[in-house]
Amino acid sequence: MDNRDFKDKNKDRLCYCCDTLQQTADLLYKFKIYNRGYGSYFDGSNFTIQLCDKCKNYIDPIWFNEEPTVDNKYFENYRYEDEINKFIGTWIIENQEYILNELDIGFMERQDWIDYKKGILSDEKIEEYGYYSPRQIKAYYERFPTCNYPINVILSQFQSCCHCEHGSGGSYGQIANIDDCSKECYLCKYYIKRFEPIREMDEAQFERYIKYTDAKRDYLKYKDEFEK
Repeated sequence: MDNRDFKDKNKDRLCYCCDTLQQTADLLYKFKIYNRGYGSYFDGSNFTIQLCDKCKNYIDPIWFNEEPTVDNKYFENYRYEDEINKFIGTWIIENQEYILNELDIGFMERQDWIDYKKGILSDEKIEEYGYYSPRQIKAYYERFPTCNYPINVILSQFQSCCHCEHGSGGSYGQIANIDDCSKECYLCKYYIKRFEPIREMDEAQFERYIKYTDAKRDYLKYKDEFEK
């Protein structure tokens, strides 16, 4: 059994910060995040950070015990959550997993999460977990800004975006945006490099256009069967 595996199996007496095993778990100091509400970075998460006598001096207990200010009767604001995140970021990745894995969207197997954060998890595995893989992100940034299908959509006087009839989207002007990243561009069978000016529609017109293109594809799919 290697040293890392041994520490993981005995993590109840492991200091997450300096990565040293204590003689007993009783020698560790424990700091808990529990039952924080909407607005907190840790909303819905419950976890314990355990530190040795030396490493406990790197944090302020108030980070874990502060009372939030509340906006609009339900939105909780915590002053020190950035400090907690920065502190966790100083640990080795294997110990960060004990806290951060459960905070991510979904939940990965321990080694998969570690490999994902190290950038060595396979595209296939990443996609199985519902995350965008590097190959999907690469295809989106290469194809969305150059494809003939995206259309500028005016949502209101002050808001607009860009959508493709095949599911991907971005910012107005056919600009790829990581917040709108889409897996549809990867291996899209409809991709064709832009050869005509980009069209512009309002939201209602775009919705009708999608119905039209869906109906058109269905027609082309079945016409040979029914039009002799």
